Amino acid sequence: MRWYLMVWKRAFDFAGRSRRKEFWMFSLIHLLIQAVLMIVAVALSMMGQADIGRILSIVAVGYWIVGIIPYVACFFRRLHDTGRSGWWWLFALVPIVGAIVDIVFLATNGAVGANKYGMDPKAA
Repeated sequence: MRWYLMVWKRAFDFAGRSRRKEFWMFSLIHLLIQAVLMIVAVALSMMGQADIGRILSIVAVGYWIVGIIPYVACFFRRLHDTGRSGWWWLFALVPIVGAIVDIVFLATNGAVGANKYGMDPKAA
C-alpha cells in the first residue's frame, strides 16, 4: 500500500526516478479499486438500485480520471529510471508495437547508480 500512496504523494512530480515496484503496485492497486467500484455499481444496478449504481459508476469514472495524472507522472519517472526520456510514453500510441515496447521498458531493470534523471531509487 505504501507504493500506491507514494505515487499519489508525487502525483505532479514528472522529474526523478521510480522503481518498477512503485509503478506496478500503483497500477495493480489502481486497477483493483477501479474494478471493485465497477463490479459493485453493476451489481447494485442489477439488484434494482440503479440510482446508487449510477452514482457509484460516476465515482469510478471520476477516480479513473483523477488517477491519470499520477499514473502518467509515475510512467515518466519509471522511464527515467531506465535512462529514457519520459516522452517515450508517446510510443504507446503506435498500435500494438508501441504498447509492447513501452511495457518492455517499464518492466526493464532501472539503471544502476545515478543517471541524468537522478539518483538510483533502490540505493535510497
